[in-house]
Amino acid sequence: MKLAGNRRGRDLVIKNQQLIKETNLKNVFSLIYSSSGISRVNLVELTGLSPTTVSALVEELLEYELICTMGVGESKTSGRKPIMLEVNRDCAQIATIAWQKSGFSFSLLDLGCSEIEEFSVIVPSGAAFEDVIEEIITNRSQLIDTEKILAICLSIPAIIDSTNKKVITSVLDIDENDDILSRINNKFPELPVMIGNESAFYAYAEHEFSSLQDTRNLIYININVGVGAGIIQNGEIYRGAHGMAGEFGHISMDVNGPECSCGNRGCLERLIKTPRIIELVIDGIKNGKHSEVEALCIGDFSMIDIPMIAVAYNNGDELVTEILSDVARILSFALNNIISFYDPKTIVLGGGIERLGPAFLGEVRTQTKIAGFRKIVSSVDIIFTELSSFNYRNKGAAKYYLDNIFRISGNKKDELIIC
Repeated sequence: MKLAGNRRGRDLVIKNQQLIKETNLKNVFSLIYSSSGISRVNLVELTGLSPTTVSALVEELLEYELICTMGVGESKTSGRKPIMLEVNRDCAQIATIAWQKSGFSFSLLDLGCSEIEEFSVIVPSGAAFEDVIEEIITNRSQLIDTEKILAICLSIPAIIDSTNKKVITSVLDIDENDDILSRINNKFPELPVMIGNESAFYAYAEHEFSSLQDTRNLIYININVGVGAGIIQNGEIYRGAHGMAGEFGHISMDVNGPECSCGNRGCLERLIKTPRIIELVIDGIKNGKHSEVEALCIGDFSMIDIPMIAVAYNNGDELVTEILSDVARILSFALNNIISFYDPKTIVLGGGIERLGPAFLGEVRTQTKIAGFRKIVSSVDIIFTELSSFNYRNKGAAKYYLDNIFRISGNKKDELIIC
């Protein structure tokens, strides 16, 4: 019994040592990643580790080819000039897939989260989603290097029940009881597969790639074919007890409102999502109200989109102005609720709604201040996303994987990673 106890003690010590080493490796890697060039001396100063330890960690990262040297830097003394280090972008790839109502948007990224390849795939009627994803990775991508792939990261406009590993969505045609996540994971027995909510990845991208990098608390409101929110709390994605935080679109704004697929009534998503805005414009025109939008779409209502509505709005179109004023009012009430709950530093509006332009943002800000608790609301910045490209949800997913999941000293296959 004593021998067994000693063995367990030694195993625990070894495990703790491995964990400490991995933590130090990730810390040094992250500092190199976030810099445009950094020396070993700088790493010693920033980490508080000894020069010997930092040197050993750097050598290991060089051996893994995750970093490389980039020449010499300036020295503050008359001694030898320091060798500068940077991330070796070409040493690894991350395959990212954004699951959309219309299909899949694929982005292959390098280790620096720069795009290597991008394309979209429409899912054929009756096709199994997991088969289409496998086809994208194994056949459709022309630039994937299977020796370099770190992981497959999927973003999805849905709640992901992390306890039961189920997808709950009002946007995609997926049954709540469908075991789709396990089937996707089983398609890639050798690769880590991570899946998370697209609004959360948009938020993480905003935190990592925009001017908001120093903002520790922000909320990204994703308004498109649905409405969701990604919450960054203390610099990390907040998911809640069961991974379901951020369902901003299912805040009830009217207890007597239209029934939602979630079972609630008057959900925000039903009232302000972009298809609803387009629908309201079409209904107004059909009911005899004049609008510039009718001329812009040449009478073909199926051509109406948010940029077209934005043109009419900025030209003072009466119908569109009336509709968007009401949308701004409804959104402002919802924003006041979320401000009262979370007290964020910044609220970012994106996902497509930003295409309505500065005038709409100004209306939202004004309505929010009118309706809200002035002392709280006045301290919150409400802005449009700086990252206009939709592929930033893919970049957000990849960066989240690198920062929070990736293990430098052992990137082995796990169960499906839900974040």
